[in-house]
Amino acid sequence: MFRFQPMADTPDSVVLDYLKSGVSPNELVLRAIRAYWLPFAYQATGVRNQAELAAAAQEAIFCLEGQIEQLRQAFGLKPEELVSYQQEVVSSRAVRRGLSKPSDGAWGAFSQAASLEFDASGL
Repeated sequence: MFRFQPMADTPDSVVLDYLKSGVSPNELVLRAIRAYWLPFAYQATGVRNQAELAAAAQEAIFCLEGQIEQLRQAFGLKPEELVSYQQEVVSSRAVRRGLSKPSDGAWGAFSQAASLEFDASGL
């Protein structure tokens, strides 16, 4: 379980209000977290073998690619329009954070930025 209270009128408050209006906001939040972080969490715990880690990573990629396609269709975006934008964003973020690869400190940065609080029965 986690608790997060964003400041009013921020992108975080807008997205959380949107999720709360859905059928199962907790499941939507957990689905996003699992797709983004579960393979790394499995790897960090050391309780999964290489085949299980690869399967978890493939499932996460499938979920994330599905979300990407949903965004493209909903907002009329074409893949080729996003290539230069993506390269620019990734490069500038890496330079700002001093990251040499995407996984360096990723969880720490995420949890600190989101101010997540997990209890023992959580994820």
